[in-house]
Amino acid sequence: VQRLPFYDLISYETLEAGQSCSVDGSFSSNLMAGRRGSSVHFAIWEAQKQALMNHCKRMSELKLEKICCMDNPEITCHIPWTQLGEGIAHKVLRRLLRKHIQKDTGPSVFPASVSPSVFCFKHFESFVPRQIDVVLREKPKVDEALVFWNKLGEQRPLDRIAYHLFNSNIPVGKMTREQLFDTTTVLGTLYTRSFSGAMSEGTSSVAQLTANVGSASL
Repeated sequence: VQRLPFYDLISYETLEAGQSCSVDGSFSSNLMAGRRGSSVHFAIWEAQKQALMNHCKRMSELKLEKICCMDNPEITCHIPWTQLGEGIAHKVLRRLLRKHIQKDTGPSVFPASVSPSVFCFKHFESFVPRQIDVVLREKPKVDEALVFWNKLGEQRPLDRIAYHLFNSNIPVGKMTREQLFDTTTVLGTLYTRSFSGAMSEGTSSVAQLTANVGSASL
């Protein structure tokens, strides 16, 4: 939060995806923040609107790997996975960092005179410790996970300020409260820490979740 007034974009990088927001404009669109009046967010928003308004002409285009809306509003737009988010955002940021406009990939309203200020959490601050999806699925216990991460040379895997836990790939919705807060597991450890603030207010993490059964996904 303290960084918000100083940056046009705040996000995080995923090492395994080879991302580098300040070098080639790649980052994870799971988290995008920035100061008010951000040139980056403005440019991305304009590019997203143009992508949706630049309609396809043929129905066959709906099957292609591109954003495609038709003139007929009753026909659902085809938006491939990540294409409206990272697919556009990476191109926009890359263009802004290079301080020039590429006419074929977006609107002509990009402020090219000033390079945007960008900050991404990376390395041992990244919200995605290396192979955390493998850990959550195959090595869920804290002890075995730490051994696995140590072999990878991953630093401070359980000491990040936030995490992307790939809930769509992990059966969190089917877990009991006891499983969610089982501190012998990586997931349980992170959930327990996330809700630990309620303890100082006299409400346990489990009790807090009781009021919202089935909505314990972070």
